[in-house]
Amino acid sequence: MHFLKYVTLFTSAAAATGFTVPEDQADGVYAVVYDNNGEAVLNQLRGPATEIELVESKHRSLARPLTERDIVQQKYDCASPILDLNPGDTDSAVAALERQCNPGAVGKDLDFYSKAGNTVAFFCNFGSAATNCLANEIGDQLFQITLRCGRYRAGWWTMQDKDRWVSLGYDAANSHFCGRH
Repeated sequence: MHFLKYVTLFTSAAAATGFTVPEDQADGVYAVVYDNNGEAVLNQLRGPATEIELVESKHRSLARPLTERDIVQQKYDCASPILDLNPGDTDSAVAALERQCNPGAVGKDLDFYSKAGNTVAFFCNFGSAATNCLANEIGDQLFQITLRCGRYRAGWWTMQDKDRWVSLGYDAANSHFCGRH
């Protein structure tokens, strides 16, 4: 069983700007919940990706593609200015997040992120209900982010339909992400 590490992030505008991973935080996958004051509370769920998980992450099948009728609104964003990420850190962060989301239940206002070195891969639930994060969906959308932003460059996808409002992507560990609207 993984030791749960509780860390409260003190950000003056967590509701608008998201949060930043503490500099000394260990690599691993974390769940983020928000307390009554809107401050992010981090719970460590697991350690970093293993070598086997890294290999499995690179050899996965494609999920059912979303059709236009499935999606009410979607948007891809790239970091500006362009932000190049460390390839090894990025692969490790993505593999650990995919393992957590295989599938993973994500409660209302709950976020998952995986930190590896200087990179975070994240899944944020902005919706009014619980949802699932799926490894194939993460892989498929990160592929689309790569097409738009470039290989190992920070970017994210946000999608809202009748059932879900989520964002996923990767960024530098010292960047703000999962900002509430």
